[in-house]
Amino acid sequence: MVIISKRLKRIADKILPDSKLADIGSDHALLPTYLAQKNQIQLAIAGEVNKGPYEAAKKQVENSNLQHKIKVRLGNGLEVLDKEEVDTIVIAGMGGGLITNILNQPFDYTGVNRLVLQPNVAEDKVRRWCIENQWKLIEEDILEEDRKIYEILVAERSEEAYEFNQQIFANVMHRLDCNIQLTRKLKILMGPHLINRPTAVFIKKWNMEIAKREKVIEQLSQSNLEEAVQKKHEFSLEVEQLKEVLKCLQRDKQ
Repeated sequence: MVIISKRLKRIADKILPDSKLADIGSDHALLPTYLAQKNQIQLAIAGEVNKGPYEAAKKQVENSNLQHKIKVRLGNGLEVLDKEEVDTIVIAGMGGGLITNILNQPFDYTGVNRLVLQPNVAEDKVRRWCIENQWKLIEEDILEEDRKIYEILVAERSEEAYEFNQQIFANVMHRLDCNIQLTRKLKILMGPHLINRPTAVFIKKWNMEIAKREKVIEQLSQSNLEEAVQKKHEFSLEVEQLKEVLKCLQRDKQ
């Protein structure tokens, strides 16, 4: 059995049994190999845009004798897939901007019913893409590994996506005794599911993010330019609200 990281194991847990999987940016094909060895998937397409990782993925599949179950293809993003070939797409381990660029490629999503997305940064861009493109944001997960914090977003295709997502965002912090009116921007930034079920890792991440923003505010304070003053004001308001949210969440967990 191939050994995979805690991050990839958590992603693997989001793949439904008997899925037809596309792993875009597969990098050594570790995820599809692991899932195939567990007999959790029917088949997998491992896509790579660069020749080096493509060859490494082919070698991994061959060494595991899984050529009958995993096809490794060289190409840019979703162009490696044929129509209705898979029902689940994983895009993990890259920036949120790049993930949304891949998702925006000309592609017929017919037959695809699940997305498992793990951006390294700019998670809010990925959330916004799901919301704006008729995907229900059904789950969010967060974990720490090797001093890095990762978020995993799971979305499903649905005609009721708009109503579902509206309800999810409307219910953020609804159960808590907090007099905080979060902006939709902040809900998308932090993640509605993660806010409602805060973990120690989530709290740690946002304490770190507050510290980063406070450094930016300190730098902006050194400029009298109108743009800098405006940005300082925006960051200060965001930091104030983030602190209020964390204070409320931590009080609720006591």
